[in-house]
Amino acid sequence: FVLNLCVAKIVALIEDGRSIRYVSNELGFLRSSVHRACNRYRETNSFNRRCGSGRKRSTTARDGRCIQMSALRNRYLTAVSHRNELRRVRQVNVSFSTIRRRLYEVNFSSARLPLKGSELLPRDWNLPEITLTGLRRMWLMFCSPISQNLIYGSLMVVYACGEGNMKGMQRVLLVQMCLLEAEKF
Repeated sequence: FVLNLCVAKIVALIEDGRSIRYVSNELGFLRSSVHRACNRYRETNSFNRRCGSGRKRSTTARDGRCIQMSALRNRYLTAVSHRNELRRVRQVNVSFSTIRRRLYEVNFSSARLPLKGSELLPRDWNLPEITLTGLRRMWLMFCSPISQNLIYGSLMVVYACGEGNMKGMQRVLLVQMCLLEAEKF
């Protein structure tokens, strides 16, 4: 197998009047490979390999798009799950390693697992229930105008999620508020 750049070097040396044996010794290829590369260049007038050479792919371009769309829709599925989905939708039987290779070709990983590690705050902290109105009051009392602008985005996220999701967000917001206020001193 000779790369396009090497074919260009081979053709340049051959057109310079060098023999195939000299070129093969100089570049470190077999004489038969050099001869095939020269013949291919003479026939096609191009340094590129011919289309269709190599093993036939087990999936078509349409199958690849199906795998890619499945991975975009369900980022946490494994390669086996994507394979089963492809088998159900397109009736194509491929291995899970083929699915992983197809996802790797488009810079996807087959399953993005959540990170493992300790939380920033211990779970046994029982913070008092904080409502949005209470947070706004604390915010106006303790925060400077600059800090208020920085925290405002976080409050809007919580407001969009609704009051029911406050338990999960209150720790994050309180830590952000404390950090911003600590920067002033």
